[in-house]
Amino acid sequence: MGMTDTQLEAFEAIKPHRATLQEKVFAFIRENDGATDEQIRNGLGMIYGSACARRKELEKQGRVANKGRRAVSSSGRNVIVWEVA
Repeated sequence: MGMTDTQLEAFEAIKPHRATLQEKVFAFIRENDGATDEQIRNGLGMIYGSACARRKELEKQGRVANKGRRAVSSSGRNVIVWEVA
């Protein structure tokens, strides 16, 4: 299944900034000895979709990983603490 027109537009708009945003997310995870997607979003002031997408890219690159740590989110659910691989 392909991207919708709005997804493609957002993907193209972020392209010039993707590497910089990935590095900000990576640095945040490293400097905080791990972080949840929610902590990344709040700590960097990013929208959820962008923060999560950049973290997923870092995971695919093998730079961050789920090493089994969990934290409780603001909604009260257990979530993954992403750590430097």
